[in-house]
Amino acid sequence: MYKLCLNTRDELLIINLEKIAYFQANGNYTHLKYMDGETHLITLGISKIEELIRMTWPKERLSPFIRLGRSLIINQTFLSEISVLKQKLILSDCGVHSYSLNVPKPLLKDYKERINEFYLNKKKHNDMASEVIIGRYVGSPVKIPSDRDAVSGQHVKISILDNGRWKLEDLKSSNGTFVRDENGEFHRVFAKQIQESDIIRLGNGGANSFVFAAHRAFAQDDSYVYEFKQLRKLLKHQKDKEMKQEKKIEITGWISKLSGLAVIGLCAVIGSIKGINIDPNTRYILIASAPVVVGLIFSGDTKRLKDLRKKKERILLCPKCGRPISEFDIELGQCSRCKAK
Repeated sequence: MYKLCLNTRDELLIINLEKIAYFQANGNYTHLKYMDGETHLITLGISKIEELIRMTWPKERLSPFIRLGRSLIINQTFLSEISVLKQKLILSDCGVHSYSLNVPKPLLKDYKERINEFYLNKKKHNDMASEVIIGRYVGSPVKIPSDRDAVSGQHVKISILDNGRWKLEDLKSSNGTFVRDENGEFHRVFAKQIQESDIIRLGNGGANSFVFAAHRAFAQDDSYVYEFKQLRKLLKHQKDKEMKQEKKIEITGWISKLSGLAVIGLCAVIGSIKGINIDPNTRYILIASAPVVVGLIFSGDTKRLKDLRKKKERILLCPKCGRPISEFDIELGQCSRCKAK
């Protein structure tokens, strides 16, 4: 039972979240409606209520509360009907209590599609095994070549929890389990919440290890369509970053070129205002050193661009053979070396 404690200037209210039907904004206040009909007027805005619910509800459990627009938070546990045409949303306890709420048509249509997608995905996960063990044993859902000696017989377990989240657990393997971070570096893990797109390595590296995307644990076929889709996303993200860095370097180059002229102008201004005559040799040194100083100030930009390109080489690998893969192959959706697609 999850309870929320609201302590305002004039009152203290203990709310049983699991019995709440909805919260509805009323100016700077919020109406609370229990499923049994009990109501309260809370002297807090609905955004503050939303924040408190998020802080109170356990992170390991999927919260049933969702905000619809500016003025409504509902408990999806009691959701029974959505009518886009009538612009109505009905909450019911399948007994004596039922509430009909007015929701704008565009908002309700979007919510209806999200709910439908949620139940389709839930059915898909229910149709699959909720956990699998991966290793070199015969029944492993991810087929690992027999020469990968760094992989244990039963190396790792991947589970899909009731809330749809993925969890990885190392099964006391001999050479460890590693997960790749966003920079392409692998880190050893023993138990970790992962994403479907995460890259996992069984073994401590080298030819005897095995690398795969978590998606393969529950893949319905042997194709690499999902992996190539993720590679295209990574490629676009990296190219956008490189383009921004190249633009920054180009601007720095122009600043460097114009810095000498800026020094000439500054010397002329100083001479005209203060009557100070700058020695020609000093002026020459200032003009010559200005681009060098600017280059030193922005020298990190070029290094960052090199690091981005190295990172691209680390993360853009064929999902099957593990070799670097070209942009053309990624867009085509097929490795030109091992023919994975």
